[in-house]
Order: sequence, then C-alpha cells, then structure tokens
Amino acid sequence: MESQSLEALAILERGVTALSSILNVFYFALYRSRLKRRKIGAVVLVVVNLAFLIQSLYFGFLPYFARLNVAILAGDAGLGLLAGLLPMIASLLITLLIVRQLLSRRIGK
Repeated sequence: MESQSLEALAILERGVTALSSILNVFYFALYRSRLKRRKIGAVVLVVVNLAFLIQSLYFGFLPYFARLNVAILAGDAGLGLLAGLLPMIASLLITLLIVRQLLSRRIGK
C-alpha cells in the first residue's frame, strides 16, 4: 500500500475510535444502577473511553501539527505524557477491580 492510503486508513481508524469513544462515554456516564459494583464499573468504563478518545485525537492530529511546525502539540513531550496518562489510569483502575474481585473470592472461601 502506498503512504497516502495508509495515512488515510490511520485517519479513518482514529476517527472511528474517537466517535465510538464519545458515544461510549455518554452511555456509561448516564448509566444508572442500584448496584455499587455496576456503578463503579460504569465509572471505570467512562475513564477507559475518555482515554481512547484523547489518545486517538492526540496521535491522530500530531502528524499534522508537526507538519505545520506547531510546537505546542508536536514538540511538547509533556502533552505526549498527558495523552498516555489517562490510558494508564484506566488500566490501573481495571487492575484494581480485578485484584479486588480476586481478593474477595479468597476471603469469601
């Protein structure tokens, strides 16, 4: 595949990710349940989808800002760290839920 085709696919991929993440964020932000576990799960899924959204937008637009020499996004390592921060937090939240579940099973036995 030529470079322009791959670039177009990458833009499409990030756009689809961003759009689906927006839908998911709204769905899980508005999700209601009486069960505490489900409420916690919905909050975690909001964070996960926000992470997907921010990361897809950041990495989707980064090449274009670099071409335009916009140093605010292209050259700032801090923004790269920020774009990776939310996915890390989301991953850690999921890990905490898993560990909590595993510990409750051991204690319950």
